Amino acid sequence: MKTKKTQLIKITSDFVKENFLAIDDSQSNYIFDISTLDKKSQNLIKEKLITFGKLLIKNNCSFAIVSDYLNMIDFNIVPTQEEAYDIIELEEIERDLLKN
Repeated sequence: MKTKKTQLIKITSDFVKENFLAIDDSQSNYIFDISTLDKKSQNLIKEKLITFGKLLIKNNCSFAIVSDYLNMIDFNIVPTQEEAYDIIELEEIERDLLKN
């Protein structure tokens, strides 16, 4: 099984001010760790993360968000980075099994 590279992006309050979703490598898996942001800031960037996540899913990639505040059914939101890596690994295995 060949797994895609997984990129961890820690989003801090300074990072939010930048256009962090200008990342265009949609062939990687991503973990966005927004756990250090307050609830209001997390909600402000939620839509950008969802839009980027949909692009990744369309390209057979995975993404997870590390957050204690956000709560969405359709996306992988977990409280720790370790769980985010586990989710991405499970999705890679699932995609690999579905290919065969």
